[in-house]
Amino acid sequence: MLISFFYLLLRNGTLVIYFFLLFAITRTEYRLRSKALLSAVLLPYAVLCFLLVQNFFTQNVFSVTQENGYSREGLMLVVYGVAAVYGLAGLCYCLYCHRFCSGL
Repeated sequence: MLISFFYLLLRNGTLVIYFFLLFAITRTEYRLRSKALLSAVLLPYAVLCFLLVQNFFTQNVFSVTQENGYSREGLMLVVYGVAAVYGLAGLCYCLYCHRFCSGL
C-alpha cells in the first residue's frame, strides 16, 4: 500500500513539475508571482495529496487486500481527473503562449 501511495504521489507530482516547466519554457514564470495563479496551479495536487493521505484510513482511492490484491476504488477517478486537468491546462497554456516558444 505504501508503494502505491508513493507511486501516485510522485507520478502526479511530475505533472506539477511539467506545468512549472511550461512556464519556464515560455518565459512566463513571472506570472507565478501571483498568489492566485500559484494557488490555482497547486490546488489540484493539494487535493490529490489529501486524498492519498486519507486513503490510509478509508481505502476509497485504492486498496490492497489478501483476497483481492490491488484494487482501484471509487475515488481513483479523482486521481485520473487531476492528471487530466494538468494535461489539458498544460496544452491550453502552450497553445495560448505559443508565440513565446518560437526560436527554441
